Parts: sequence; C-alpha cells; structure tokens
Amino acid sequence: MELQTIAVNQLCKGADQLMASETKLRVLIIGLSMWLFRYLVLEGLETPLVSGTLLVDMLGDSSSKMRAQSRWSFSRVREGLIDAFSRFESSGRFEGSEEAWSYIERQLASRPKFEEFYRELGLRSGLAQPRANRISAKHFELQPETLRAAVMSVITIDDGFVPITELLERLFNTWGLCFGGRPLDDALLAKLGYTGLDQDQDLTPNTEALTTLLAELGLATRLSDGVVMCHAKDRF
Repeated sequence: MELQTIAVNQLCKGADQLMASETKLRVLIIGLSMWLFRYLVLEGLETPLVSGTLLVDMLGDSSSKMRAQSRWSFSRVREGLIDAFSRFESSGRFEGSEEAWSYIERQLASRPKFEEFYRELGLRSGLAQPRANRISAKHFELQPETLRAAVMSVITIDDGFVPITELLERLFNTWGLCFGGRPLDDALLAKLGYTGLDQDQDLTPNTEALTTLLAELGLATRLSDGVVMCHAKDRF
C-alpha cells in the first residue's frame, strides 16, 4: 500500500493548501476510505492489479452497457474478496486464531455482514452508487467530491498541467479506477471479460463524461487544440 499511502499524504498536503478548514476533514475521510477499499482489493484478490480493476461508469444512463458492466465489476470484486477468506484459512493465515476463523466462517455462511461492509465502504467513500436505495444493484461511479479527492491524491500543485491520459494512468495504477480512456483499456477490459463494450459507443463517451465533470469541478481545461489538461487546483 505504499503507493496509496503516498497518494493520501499528497491529498492531505493539497487539501491543507487549497481547501477551507471545514472541508479538510471530509476530504481526509474520503481519502482514508479509498485507501481501505483498495487495501481490501489488493490484499484479498489473487491477481489484484488485474481482477481488482474497478470499471467506473460516468455516463449516468442506467440502461447503458457501461452501467451493466460496472455493476458486474462491483459484484465480481465483492465475490473475489469473499472467496479470499477460505483461501487465507487453507494457507494457514488463521493459525493460532481459530476462534477468529470460526467467527468469520459463520458470517460467510450467510454473508450479509461482509456484503454490507463492502457495500457501505464503497458508498461512503463515494466510489459506488446509488447511495439512496440499499436494495438496488450497485456500480462504480465517483461522487464529485470523491473525484476531486482522487485527482488531488495523484496530481500535486507543483505538477501544474497534466494530460488527461497521464491522469487516467495514475488513477488506474493507484486506485484501480478504469474509465476506458487509456490506449490499452479496451484490450484490458476484453481480457477481463467485460464484453460488448465498444470504444466509440461506450468507452470514449464515458471518458468524455469524466472530462466534463472534471471541467465542472475546475480540475480540467480543454485547450484550443482539443487537448485536455488536468490540474489539482481550480485556477492558476
């Protein structure tokens, strides 16, 4: 978790310089929640850097292919984490803590408590939606304040302007967030089994929706040549 810890540290420095005092605690809570969520993924999944990819839907269309595949992303990560406990037990990680394993085994039998913890952490960190309906299927979609925290965790003030392609790379490497805007995202998603996603119809519009939100938050500027540059502060 070194990379994620550096990111949270950077987020705190940026918040201290750029944000009003009443918002700093909220940003810290978001950052630490993202850290904990990523820790679960990296610790629990057998191939975390691949299967731990979080496919983020920013289109806002509940009937879209992006929404369907993002829902699957949310559920497949959850199922992978649940399966990890049995793998931990068989590899001896609960030796000397049989009572703890017995408790976990009972919980996994009915699963609701872990599922609730996973769901609530995803929602409270602002990584998952919808927040209002506890029953409906969840998907990965960043709340505006979570997107701001994520950007500030990977771009420093001293970085100045960063191409959006570089921002997408940093968000993926640090937090596992995939929007479909990196050059190899379509191949990666196909390899992971996210079928039916078209670059022009799904992935590019999803990245454009992300860019629009970044611009609304004052975190991105579209230059005259169409290039999108991102930054940690809303004005220079």
